[in-house]
Amino acid sequence: MSMAEADSWSSTKALWRLPTIEAQFVRWLELIDAGTVHNSIDLKRNGTSLYLRRSVRSLPCVDEAATTLDIASVCVSSTVQGRGWFTAFLAIADALNPWDATYVECVHNVRLAAFLPTAGFIELPPQNFFRPSHRWRARHEWSAQRQKAARAASLAHAPRSLTDTLNGLQLLPLK
Repeated sequence: MSMAEADSWSSTKALWRLPTIEAQFVRWLELIDAGTVHNSIDLKRNGTSLYLRRSVRSLPCVDEAATTLDIASVCVSSTVQGRGWFTAFLAIADALNPWDATYVECVHNVRLAAFLPTAGFIELPPQNFFRPSHRWRARHEWSAQRQKAARAASLAHAPRSLTDTLNGLQLLPLK
């Protein structure tokens, strides 16, 4: 293990000792741009866990190379499930996210998938959602018109079924 890897592991272990996921998240944001922790982390406390990652991806009406805070996995403890913990975490993430957008990946939870558009997230089919960060929205015009354009662009790039794709092709009949 190199010295940089050892320092990163030491920083990550210290981060995990913080008392809440929110505190761990704040500290991770402070350390990530300094290069003292990895670009991805699994935050855990009291039966709740989040897998977060800093990525670069193309987002409609934001940037072709937008830096994103990815929320790739969420497991909320049954003691706080349905009580607004994740909604509150999203608000914290939006306020503190230093990058271009928050990206919620592979949403299988029907309630969460229904909630995210009401919170200003745009669906990127299949099952992914994004919202420009508060910081990005403050620097750029993120009007209702621009949101509508982003929704249309994301739906235009949605995967189509194989049947739809084959029906759209002009295939010659087999002889």
